[in-house]
Amino acid sequence: MAPAIQVAFQGGGARFVEMLPAAHALADAHRDHIVRLNRVAGSSAGSICASLIAADADFNRARTFMLTQGLPRARAMQRWSTRLADGSKVVNWLRVGGMLWHGYRGKSLYKTEILVKFLSDLFANATGSGAPTIDQINARADGIKLAITGSDLSRSQGALFESGNLIESVANSCAIPFALRSFTEVRTSPYVDGGVCENLPVERLLNAEDNDGPIFCVAISDVEPQPYLPGNAWQYLMQLISASMNHNVERAKRLVGFSNVIEIKTELTTFDFEGAIHKLGDDTYYRKVYGATRDRLQRFAQLYQSIPVQSSANISGRVSAPKIMRSLHRVFETSLGMPEWSYKRAAFVVRADGLQAFHNGTPAADHLVRIAEIEAKGDSLVCFSSSAPRDAGGSIVPTSWACFNQTQNRDLAVQAVPVDNPTDLSGNGMVGILVFFENPRASIAQGDRIIVTSHYLIDGGMKGLETGGQDYIATANPHPIPIETVDIVLVYPGNFGTVSPSHDTRYGERAFAFMQNQQLRQQYGSVASTGYNFAGLSTQNLLPGQHFRANFNKDRA
Repeated sequence: MAPAIQVAFQGGGARFVEMLPAAHALADAHRDHIVRLNRVAGSSAGSICASLIAADADFNRARTFMLTQGLPRARAMQRWSTRLADGSKVVNWLRVGGMLWHGYRGKSLYKTEILVKFLSDLFANATGSGAPTIDQINARADGIKLAITGSDLSRSQGALFESGNLIESVANSCAIPFALRSFTEVRTSPYVDGGVCENLPVERLLNAEDNDGPIFCVAISDVEPQPYLPGNAWQYLMQLISASMNHNVERAKRLVGFSNVIEIKTELTTFDFEGAIHKLGDDTYYRKVYGATRDRLQRFAQLYQSIPVQSSANISGRVSAPKIMRSLHRVFETSLGMPEWSYKRAAFVVRADGLQAFHNGTPAADHLVRIAEIEAKGDSLVCFSSSAPRDAGGSIVPTSWACFNQTQNRDLAVQAVPVDNPTDLSGNGMVGILVFFENPRASIAQGDRIIVTSHYLIDGGMKGLETGGQDYIATANPHPIPIETVDIVLVYPGNFGTVSPSHDTRYGERAFAFMQNQQLRQQYGSVASTGYNFAGLSTQNLLPGQHFRANFNKDRA
């Protein structure tokens, strides 16, 4: 079976024609079952190559169309001010002044409508039926999925087009600032060149590499890169944009791994459309890039064809952290379902420091402590399944873990490793963590009681007590075995008043017990110094998936 891969195409203006033979080879390798292209992505001009592949275009017809129509269309795109190669030095300086004037007045330096017409005609000729929508492309069960990147100025961040009008999305991705989209035109479309944010779009593909395969990049680089100093305002502007784009490309290459980069050397510049069309007509060059790309894919496929089993483990390029997280979860998924420990006690403790202010009046963060007391069933206990909170952007909130072998009366060194369960749709804002015990055979024996503690901070977790006189703390059992005892504990400043707990029955009635201030202080006093009061509830035998929630109300004087 042909190995599955994904491919990202770099942006590059007129230099996209140099990636065209590589795209042609990729499409043919897919049709010939050398590789299986599951997903392609492109930025700016690279989105044209990616879209031609995903739309199942005929690359011979596409090349013929560009050879016959590319040059007149490229010339038609230019305004008088952008034809710097056509005149004398004085005329060219006048044209530079014209470009600056156009830019100041909010007029694009090239005619965008000509580009849109060119794209429409290109896809009509290459597919024989016009451009499909991205929705139609991505809805094909056995087709190649497509993603196009843009830059959304209305939100000041990157954009991803995986639905909508194909020609419009490609045009948005190709809209180089000032050159093909001015500041007045973003009122009708806020999108500009995808390369501004991600000129080699690999991050979308990294999220799908488990199912859709490793990622290859088609990138372009100068034949002999030289330090370059701009000689006029236009060149200065382009160098400013290029610096950011080129840095993003190098970063993307490192993410994927240089072993998976199909590099194409070029002497063309971004706006050398005439030079690009002449290069496209060079049959020797075209066959060379096509052949080198196809040979590269053939060598890659040979490795997989030599393995007779379907369940082989494959690594290519640089392995991403998300892939490691998903793979690690699969390794331990079965054993986590049959843990080598019994769950004796769990405690969820909130020290509500946010109910008092720092000396400058800024509210303090609440300190959350989770305590798990487990008992080893044997000498093979390797890790404990925990979790950590994520912030709104998906990053792990700073969290620390500590481990103590109560039976042996000694601290244990641990390593916290994030894992990802792709089937977890709980959306609870947490990420799975495997807490590995260092040298477990020498530090944990059968019957040992192990206490695993985690700490993190949140802002305003119990703010409702101050604003409305009530708030709650809830916990659940995410493990496949019951928890024998569960405590929910609120630790709050003594000068706040008195707080009383009650059981919340929205998850059903269950037996519980009130925990008195003195009892809680003896058991959880290490969480807070003097000057704090304690309130809490306790329950027994919390089954897998069950919730336990305690409401807290501030007593009225």
